[in-house]
Amino acid sequence: MTALDILQKQIASGQDSSRQFKADVCHAESLASEMAAFANSEGGTQFTFVADDGSVPGLGSKRQIEAFL
Repeated sequence: MTALDILQKQIASGQDSSRQFKADVCHAESLASEMAAFANSEGGTQFTFVADDGSVPGLGSKRQIEAFL
């Protein structure tokens, strides 16, 4: 099983208390809040640029890329 296969399987499993998706990372407070919640619990995985429905829109526009950086 490749790394891509593993990622796709995890994304297909959906979100739960230890796995969260964040498609929009332009809001630093929201991103930081999720990270703090994982740090204060048993941990977890945050999938950046993955939508709530499991689709992977990625970085679309130059503006989104600049906002992320």
